[in-house]
Amino acid sequence: MTFALESNVANDVRECLRAYDDVDILSDINNEQAQKAAEALLFSLKHFGKNANLKPFSFVSQAALPKQFPADKNRDRADFLISIKEGGTKLAQLFYEKTESGLNLFLKTKGRALKKEDIILQPLKAEKLLICVGLPSLDYSTGNNAFYNYFVLNIDNNNQNKHFGDINMVYPGEQLEIIVFSLIKEIVRDFWQNQFVSQAYQNESGHKEKPLLLRVVSRLMWKPQKELLFCPLSLMDFRVTGTTAKNLAFVLKQIVNGPFLFQRFLLLWEQNSSPLTVKGVFFARYKDDVFAVLSQRFASQAHTNACALLFDTGYSTLTQAEKEIANFL
Repeated sequence: MTFALESNVANDVRECLRAYDDVDILSDINNEQAQKAAEALLFSLKHFGKNANLKPFSFVSQAALPKQFPADKNRDRADFLISIKEGGTKLAQLFYEKTESGLNLFLKTKGRALKKEDIILQPLKAEKLLICVGLPSLDYSTGNNAFYNYFVLNIDNNNQNKHFGDINMVYPGEQLEIIVFSLIKEIVRDFWQNQFVSQAYQNESGHKEKPLLLRVVSRLMWKPQKELLFCPLSLMDFRVTGTTAKNLAFVLKQIVNGPFLFQRFLLLWEQNSSPLTVKGVFFARYKDDVFAVLSQRFASQAHTNACALLFDTGYSTLTQAEKEIANFL
């Protein structure tokens, strides 16, 4: 089955990405899958105008981590953080007094006296979004407050993950690239649903392409081993969107020039004819060996234009056509 986010997680993710324009992505430089996934996510966020940055991070081994992890989510219960630099001072006691106008904090120390600059008050309101890709934990402990001003989205496939995020997308056993691709699809659908306007574009039949475009996004699959973006469309997909295969030209343009980072894209669709046939279009960023092999295999039914190949598969079902083409990929 195709992996998909639970509806509640998808809703949380959409709201989160609407709220933040500044996004930092943290990924483990020693995890190749995490790096590829993070780069694809960065590409999509930048496409939609987010101020996104990728910050490679060298994650220490599990053996080197502290035995006791801080209560990460305690930060959600507070609005401000008071940090005290002890230096040559040792804090011996802390107590408070409630007054009519506020609250007094009293500190008892040993050794060097505290100075005004040793006490820091900072707000804990999240100012930016931090997306962690492939990191089992994130240390919020004393002395490492770099992450306090972030709203954290935690994406991982490690069953040892500490669920340290404000939103946790942790799916042990799933490929990390597939999990991140499901997030990218949510980003794309949300932006195109709410911001993408195709009012000026209608084909000669007067059908708007937006419903079909969103349908294609929902059907998209990522195949990491083949570096392939793949979408199968049935006759039902055209019927429910009130479109036909003639509307695919606009859809293809949006996908190829859009927010997905890929080397190859394959779209197969059922053509409404008698008998039923499956047609396809294969796009490559450059004409590689796969492009050459497919061109030769479907030479009698194909039309080649730049790095795109339009062809008739010769099959009557999507399953048969996909299986045949998979042999060449």
